Amino acid sequence: IAEGTTHISIYDDATHILESCHKKLYFEKSNLTSETDAFIRSQYLNIIYALIQNRNTKPEIIQKHHDKIKNSINSIIDYVDDHYIENLSLKNLGEKFGVSYSHLSRKFKEETGKTFNGYINEKRMSHANKLLSQTTYSISKIASCLGYCRRSHFTDLYTETFGITPSQYRENEKED
Repeated sequence: IAEGTTHISIYDDATHILESCHKKLYFEKSNLTSETDAFIRSQYLNIIYALIQNRNTKPEIIQKHHDKIKNSINSIIDYVDDHYIENLSLKNLGEKFGVSYSHLSRKFKEETGKTFNGYINEKRMSHANKLLSQTTYSISKIASCLGYCRRSHFTDLYTETFGITPSQYRENEKED
């Protein structure tokens, strides 16, 4: 949100009024007539009315809305925890859970303290350490098990995360 702007949460009836007005205004811009000016003014009055009505929303309704969003984000985090090996994206999760990409990205970071990709990579790297120390799988197989298409990408991320290669980690684990 740009500096000096205000973020407004809009609920049910106000949302429908604003969407309807927006569609009508969008349609009208291509059909300019002498009545267009009066029509546009009436639509702006409808928008102002919806915003005023929204402003008078009771705090408990707003709290319920925030709780619903938090529960949605927690459900998404639980889903990611169970499916982090799959090819997940914010876009696909947003579509699956009915949340916009930008909202999900922001709320995900607020709840976890990490970006979406950072969170998934952390989960995968933790799992990688278990597989490296508890199995004899090849590095390529571990990369594949964790959802990485290329061993080199997995190795680069692993090295960036831990400062050693997966092979070095495995060797260190054998020595201990």
